[in-house]
Amino acid sequence: MTLRLGCIADALQRSGHGYASVDAVADEDLLALGAACEQLPLLTGGSGIAMGEPANLGFRKGAAEGIPALGGQAAVLSGSRSAQSNAQVAELRAKFPAG
Repeated sequence: MTLRLGCIADALQRSGHGYASVDAVADEDLLALGAACEQLPLLTGGSGIAMGEPANLGFRKGAAEGIPALGGQAAVLSGSRSAQSNAQVAELRAKFPAG
């Protein structure tokens, strides 16, 4: 099934399936997918899937200053072996060594 903007949520609801595997052609598809998945308890995918998530959480562009700092433990998953991902993981490990 091929879907474009505006019909993703309807198609997911009508399908009756508990999961869907989707792909995007353009950034607008990722934004529409994020909106379609707003009520789902779990969303997983490549990094592009995150484009639609800030709006689901009430964040708008330029609103990063309002995000509160959190404490406690964390788990970090890195599914990429790119130089940038490796550098980010190395920086995180240096700041927050596993204990």
